[in-house]
Amino acid sequence: MFPPRDAGTASAVFNTFRQVGGAVAIAVFGALIADPGTFLTGLRVSLASAAALLLLAAVNSTRISPRD
Repeated sequence: MFPPRDAGTASAVFNTFRQVGGAVAIAVFGALIADPGTFLTGLRVSLASAAALLLLAAVNSTRISPRD
């Protein structure tokens, strides 16, 4: 178990990565759908990649075991 004094650091790192991940996702998905000529293709690629990442995260979360 981690010492309680590290809780603030862990929270800050978690929030930083959440913000960075959101910004990168918006930039990537926005770039895929930015061109009006390829909007539908970009939208399909964006949604498929988001679904694949969600499935990967769900599968990986089943492998997390609690610490004793």
